[in-house]
Amino acid sequence: MVEEMIRRLPSSHHEYRNYDEHLRRIQAGFAGEQCVDAEWLEIELPSPHYFLHNFQTINRFGSTHQMDTIFLCPHFVLILEIKNITGILSYHAAFSQFSRTTAEGVVEGRYD
Repeated sequence: MVEEMIRRLPSSHHEYRNYDEHLRRIQAGFAGEQCVDAEWLEIELPSPHYFLHNFQTINRFGSTHQMDTIFLCPHFVLILEIKNITGILSYHAAFSQFSRTTAEGVVEGRYD
């Protein structure tokens, strides 16, 4: 849907850059998920296991929650939220917040 919008918007439109950036983030995220999915094929897993990709559920209040990958085996459940972000990521427990330091040394706070 975003791809179609970008194709139809002139590059001079005031919102074009926002939509283009949004599309690039979606594409990068999808590429990251595909990369992680390919890595699972390289791991020899001796016990029975299952993968659920792009799992979405709804709670009793009507809010939806999406999980990129869920790995199920007899011993545990692993939920993966996959991000494809460049730079150095740091978690600051005091603020419950991630930050990213770019190659240029710029520090950016990350939401959620």
